[in-house]
Amino acid sequence: MRLLHPTTRRLRRPDAGEALHAHASKILAEAAEAEADVGRLDGRPRGRLRVNAPTALGRHFVLPVVTSLLGRYPEIEVDLTLQDDIVDLVTTRTDVAVRVGRLADQSLVARKLAPVRTFIVASVDYLAQHGTPETPEELAAHPFVLYTLLPRPEQLVLEREGERATLTVHGRLHLNNGEAILDAVLAGQGFGVIPDFYGVEAFVDGKLVVVLPDWHLPATSANVVYSRPGPVTPLVRLFVDALVERAEELKTRAGERPFALVLGDHSPLGKCPETPPAAKSKRPR
Repeated sequence: MRLLHPTTRRLRRPDAGEALHAHASKILAEAAEAEADVGRLDGRPRGRLRVNAPTALGRHFVLPVVTSLLGRYPEIEVDLTLQDDIVDLVTTRTDVAVRVGRLADQSLVARKLAPVRTFIVASVDYLAQHGTPETPEELAAHPFVLYTLLPRPEQLVLEREGERATLTVHGRLHLNNGEAILDAVLAGQGFGVIPDFYGVEAFVDGKLVVVLPDWHLPATSANVVYSRPGPVTPLVRLFVDALVERAEELKTRAGERPFALVLGDHSPLGKCPETPPAAKSKRPR
């Protein structure tokens, strides 16, 4: 049976593949429900939970929730996969995922965890050598470390009090991991676009600064999602509620400041550091 039809633009499942996909989804949902029923017999959470999350957010926010639950409930297991690209929850048998950004799959149930701010950043050393851009047009002349998992990594949309600027940026380094982008920016490879769950230590240490702080990238959020078909198992509900509770605790501690989901035991941070005074922007050679 052929499960995929190649076309000039994408792969398409034929009718037989669609039917098999739906049947497999039903079987997986029934298996998860049967596993959860065992836990209902004595009221104790038990079984295996499969979780997917972005690498940095998974380490700093999701993993502490996982370890807390493992300590409280000895009969549960967690399979936590950390990766920055989006996976299909059904085909990977993932129970719960944490996603950042617009949710393209409308079949998923989503609960918002927290707003996520996105910054354009550069290292202090890079700005000292090449100057600090003062306008979006000056910014576009500098190299960027590009995030390949975005649909259009070369395009930036900036907004400021009713103004809107759409930039086409360039760069020689393309990466598929946000932490690697941060490392490359700190190494002086140019500018980067990072969400506020990266770079806490670099901001605190004064190695990383926000450029064009009056301009903002479109707002987004972090969400916990799970598949809609079938009843929600007690283990999924327990984990989702634990994530939401932890997010609320961190947001209460952080207030309106960025980095809410990764503050953890860091000292409370004030406003994200402004761009320090520097020479006017010079076109990089």
